[in-house]
Formats: sequence, structure tokens, C-alpha cells
Amino acid sequence: MSDAMASSTSSALLQLAMRFPDAAKWVWDAYLALQTQLATLSPDVRAKLYAAFSWLLTFFYSLVTVFSQVYHNIMALPGTPTDAWSSPPDVLLKGLARVILFFAPMQAGWENGLLEADADGSSKLAGTGANTRILFVANSGLLSLESLSLTASIYLSTNTLPRRYTDVYHFRIPLWKHIIEFLGAVPAHPSTFNPVVAAGYPILIHPGGRRAAFVNSSGNGGPVNELNWTPGRLSPLLALAAEHRYRILAVGTTGVDAMVGAPLFNLRIDPILWVLGEGRGPAPTPGPDPFKEMHKLPPQLSEENLISTMPVVFPRSYQRQYVYVRAVAEGSSGDETRVMEAVLAAVESAKTMQLADGEKRFLLKGLIEKLHRAFGSVANAASPASGESSSSGSRKEVGLEDVFRMVGGLFESKRISDLLLSSSCS
Repeated sequence: MSDAMASSTSSALLQLAMRFPDAAKWVWDAYLALQTQLATLSPDVRAKLYAAFSWLLTFFYSLVTVFSQVYHNIMALPGTPTDAWSSPPDVLLKGLARVILFFAPMQAGWENGLLEADADGSSKLAGTGANTRILFVANSGLLSLESLSLTASIYLSTNTLPRRYTDVYHFRIPLWKHIIEFLGAVPAHPSTFNPVVAAGYPILIHPGGRRAAFVNSSGNGGPVNELNWTPGRLSPLLALAAEHRYRILAVGTTGVDAMVGAPLFNLRIDPILWVLGEGRGPAPTPGPDPFKEMHKLPPQLSEENLISTMPVVFPRSYQRQYVYVRAVAEGSSGDETRVMEAVLAAVESAKTMQLADGEKRFLLKGLIEKLHRAFGSVANAASPASGESSSSGSRKEVGLEDVFRMVGGLFESKRISDLLLSSSCS
């Protein structure tokens, strides 16, 4: 083993030991136990085992080095500058939004007067014209599972794609970083507030961040208020939004918690976050580093680093989600407490929509019926036989094999676009 490799390996092991002391103690105890066992072997056997171990260590080091080089090369690919983003083509966004809402439907409600008809028959935000200075402030569902449906619903309702503030670790994952940047995502860090707001982009933010998304995980300190927002976290962005004459809209969502049960267990995520760069500085990127001052975050904003576990859940039902959007009263848009109250009111309105839907929010039966309409051959096979009275209401049971056949013909069906359209509008 070369001196350079030995030095690099020792440094990496030391960093790991300092970061995860409990695991380091376990590894050290295992090493001592192994040494005790090796001492009982003959010198020839020990020499062969040490040679094998040295080869494995060299191989592992080479593998890590290759992966590291590939990682840095991919991360060095040109990204999307924070203040030079343009919305992707409508054709792409509408197709993507309809696919999302087909598999994860969300029913939207908007306060009277917020939407108006556009020239092409679609809807848009009333009174905005070419002005895109809109700040959507939303609550967070468990694990932020509602985020895709929410963004798709806002886009189809307003024909505007907001730039979503996203946890910084997403921007340390190769290729995924480039995809979400293309779709408008911005690192959720105060250093990005000013360029995004100054450029006049529409914005979607979940002030609860990781704390609110992982609130059901034990050991995370529990909720700090009804929305699990860290006090003062939103104030800098609200001040900038008021300075640049942004319109503030409160967004309330519900439905995710009804689809999942209690967490099965809580998963330790600090090793994953450490691998993604949290706690050891930014991942190397070309040019100016957007995370260069991450270590200088004030205490109230660095609290997210204390979130070390996430709840692992299993879906227990398939239901529609709900979102309600309401305006924040003029004159109070810069007040974090008033904005929080408006978001809470929007959440209650979304829950009212959910209760009013009753059993209609359960979607599996409706999904199978839509698949029947999309794939006529299977639908005919499952319908009453010719000559049988349709008024009897009898219907052949749809088995799992029928569902597989319907899904298998998805890309051959000429009616799939109609299916997606009807699903996104329902």
C-alpha cells in the first residue's frame, strides 16, 4: 500500500470515527477480537490472511477513488444559475403535471377572486398580468410526500411554475441536482433568498423544512408550534418579499397523513447526510460555491442539523390529497405570525374539503374504473355479457391479472392522454 493511500485512508477513517463515535467503538472492539483470534493461527496462515486483507483494502480504495472522480466530474457539469433560470416548455410541464396528478391526485380549492380565466381558456392568478412576484407559503406533510402533487396542482391552476426551496442535500446528489435545478428548485439557504427574490421569480417555500417533514420521528425535539416552524426562519424571506412587492399566498395541504399509518420505525439518517456532505462542508462545485457559508448559519437556522432520524412509513390506503390557497391580508404579509395564521386557516379549509368528499377520496376503485375506460378490450371482458340486463348492476370482479393487462397496454393506448387529462381535472 502506498504512503499516499495509507495517509488518505487514515484521514478518512479518523473523520468517520469522530463523526460516529459509537460505531467507531464497535469497530475497534471487533478489531481487537479479530486480533485475538488471529494470534491463535500459524504464522503462514496469518501472512496469507494479511495479504488478502491488504488486497481487499487496496481494491476498496481504488473503487472509492474511481467513484469519487466520477461523482466530482458529474457535479462539475454546468448547472442552472440561481438568478438565470427560465421555466421549461409548457408542453413538458403540463404532461409531467398530469402524470403526477394521475398517480397522486390532489383536489385544489382557491379563495374567491384569486383565479381568473385566461385568453386560452385556462386559469391564472387574478390581477397579476405579467407579474410573477408571488410567494406561496405552505405547510409540510409527513416526509413532504405532497410536494410533487402540490407543485403540479399550482402549475395547472395558474400556468405558473414556482421555484421551490428545497433541502440543500438534494443538491449534492449527481444528476438529480441537475434535474431539480432545471425544474426550478433552489437550495433552501438564506444566501439564495436575495437573488431569487430580486429576479422576481414565483416562489414556493415550506418554512417547516426537515423538522416539519420528519416531525413524527422520535428524538427530533417534537413540534415547536402547530406548523412545526422554527420561529424567525421565514422572517428574512418575508422582509425581502415585502421590499420587492411580492404577493403572499397561504397554502394548506392535507391527505398525506391519512394515507400512512404510524411510523414503523425511525431510521438514522446522519450517516447518509454525512456522505452527502452535511457536517463536513460543501461538495466541490465549479465556480462560486452556493454553500460556502453553510457553517456560518445562525443557531436558529442550523437547528435542522439536529434532525438525525426520519420516520419510515408504509401506505395503508390510496386517497386523494387536498390543497386550499388563500391570500394573506395586505399589511400583514411581512408578519411571520400573521402568515402562519393564514396557513393554518388554509389547512383547516383543506380539511373541510377532505371531510366533504367522504368516501370519494378513496381512489383505488376509481383508478380501476378509469383503467377500464382506457383499455376497452379488458373493460368489455369485465362488463356484463351480451343480453344480460344492465340494470341488475352485476359486474365481473376485476382480478389482479386484469389490472396487469391494463397497465401493460399503457403505452399502446391512444386514449391515455384523455385518461391523464380527466384525472388531472377531477
